[in-house]
Amino acid sequence: MNTNGYGGKNLSKKIQVTTNDPKKSDIGLVVTGPVEKFVTITPKTINITGEEGQEITGMANLIPEEKFPFKVTDVKLNKGTNLSLQWNEDKKDGKSVYTVQVTSAKEASGNFYDKVVLTTDSDIKPEITVWVSVRIKKKPVTVEQSSAPVTDPSN
Repeated sequence: MNTNGYGGKNLSKKIQVTTNDPKKSDIGLVVTGPVEKFVTITPKTINITGEEGQEITGMANLIPEEKFPFKVTDVKLNKGTNLSLQWNEDKKDGKSVYTVQVTSAKEASGNFYDKVVLTTDSDIKPEITVWVSVRIKKKPVTVEQSSAPVTDPSN
């Protein structure tokens, strides 16, 4: 059962069980329970917004939960097109804090998405994904004012 995104919440899933009982060969069950949080990611999505020609950057912090300590062994972008990536590990109150910083290298306006994939030494969760959303807006057009007189061509 995929529990991604449900850490710290209750999850309820319907499942179908097939049995050898001729009277009741299919049984519908509902499985409900809490999903333990593995890591705290702040923010959950790296949103990068800016204008054409600007260097725009976004970042996220990842803090392993005490019950599930892990080390990040590698960090990469899924596609890597138009983005660069830096990451580091710091300690805060004796806990590891991983910071991921993504910078857009795209010059033209538009929206695109990628994801940061962090490889861990954990058997429970060997990969952690953080989505990246990039929105580059067109530069506003500025109109220069002229001090020359305006003439009406119809006169």
